[in-house]
Amino acid sequence: MGEPPRWTWPSTVTRVSKPVRCSISWATRAPTPRDRVLATRYGLKAADLVHEGRFGRMAALRGDSIVDVSLDEATAELKTVPEDWYEVARAFFG
Repeated sequence: MGEPPRWTWPSTVTRVSKPVRCSISWATRAPTPRDRVLATRYGLKAADLVHEGRFGRMAALRGDSIVDVSLDEATAELKTVPEDWYEVARAFFG
């Protein structure tokens, strides 16, 4: 894990009084600006949940909105990737 991009520090650090770290999950390609903004939005929502003491919840994407959901709701059913999505990925990544 490394440090978050410097442009995210002011908004993140002012919301959380704990050390801030990020992980990079883009192993197959460089992140796009949309990826970076989405990751920042997830992080800010998670920081808000901690700041509000709303533990047992997580940031989730619904449409284009970042929302919070309970961990029970998020793990109620196994979510799998449809087989045809793998075929699309194989076309690009082998």
